[in-house]
Amino acid sequence: MRRKGLMILWPQYFDRNRPIRLGRRVPLKDATNDPTIQDLIDGAKDLGYSYQVDLNAKYPKTWWDDPGLLLLDDNGQKKSFVLDRISHAIQKAKKKRQDEAKLDEVRKKYKKKNQMKDALKQKLQTKK
Repeated sequence: MRRKGLMILWPQYFDRNRPIRLGRRVPLKDATNDPTIQDLIDGAKDLGYSYQVDLNAKYPKTWWDDPGLLLLDDNGQKKSFVLDRISHAIQKAKKKRQDEAKLDEVRKKYKKKNQMKDALKQKLQTKK
């Protein structure tokens, strides 16, 4: 399934929970927990690579896993270099998503707290 000028990237290459014999291609320090094809797409977009997505393809070593692969225009770069860059981009994107989720939780708590304060103020004003 080789395509000239295109590099095949599977989410399994970046999975921290997967041993090398089942397809992990990056070091554990660069891997992430349960990467998805969307994570790869986000990483490729952030780095400015052109890509194509095949959502029906299944990784041959673990055909029972979630499907999907990314065909990346490699621009003559080595696969190890691209894997390293994408893994860092995925980590950055996941951290950003986690930080945004935490911030949303704090905002919800703050909003709820302010609503309770406003309700108490209204009750106190109506009693006077």
